[in-house]
Amino acid sequence: MHLSYTAIRHHNAGVIGLPGNPVKVSPLEKGSFLPCFSLKENNLNLHRTFREDRSGRSDLYRQLQSRALVVGFYTAGQIDHALQQLGQLNMLQQAINALGANLIIVTADGTGDTLDEIRWINSLSLNFYFDPEMKLAQSFGICTTNHVAWNEDDPGRSKKVLPAIYVLDPVKRIIFSEVDRSYSSVVPADEILNSIRFSYFIS
Repeated sequence: MHLSYTAIRHHNAGVIGLPGNPVKVSPLEKGSFLPCFSLKENNLNLHRTFREDRSGRSDLYRQLQSRALVVGFYTAGQIDHALQQLGQLNMLQQAINALGANLIIVTADGTGDTLDEIRWINSLSLNFYFDPEMKLAQSFGICTTNHVAWNEDDPGRSKKVLPAIYVLDPVKRIIFSEVDRSYSSVVPADEILNSIRFSYFIS
């Protein structure tokens, strides 16, 4: 995925990582554009409701490309934090859909069976997008290396994805961004929903 540097704007780069080996990250901020943002249909890992309905799957794929979209990033390296966020997003999904928007969880972790197990154990109805090369995370500026929070949980992986939630409007402009550097596990539900409502006035 190639993006023009004139089309995107970043937060001031923060420095994280191990003492003596800092890693700069520069997440995209509200107001930035992602003109090349796209999802591959074959990378979707949908809830069984959509897998059993081909027309429903196709309709959802078109909606993911054309409507306001909440994008959450799931990383298994911080499993407790990640599952708390997934649970909160799952509860928020109906309200997101009621506003005409959609929710997708992007992850580089796990096979289809693993994601199905996560849904089953945690009673989730979320749809996932498998991004093994972390291209979407890189385009949002939240992919880093040697993050201190994963040193013990996931020592073998060289690249890490910071926990983040974004909302894109239909023209792929970021209208909400939240990078959870403190691992608070709190999903700002009201802010997410309000940003979707606001998108109808600025689109």
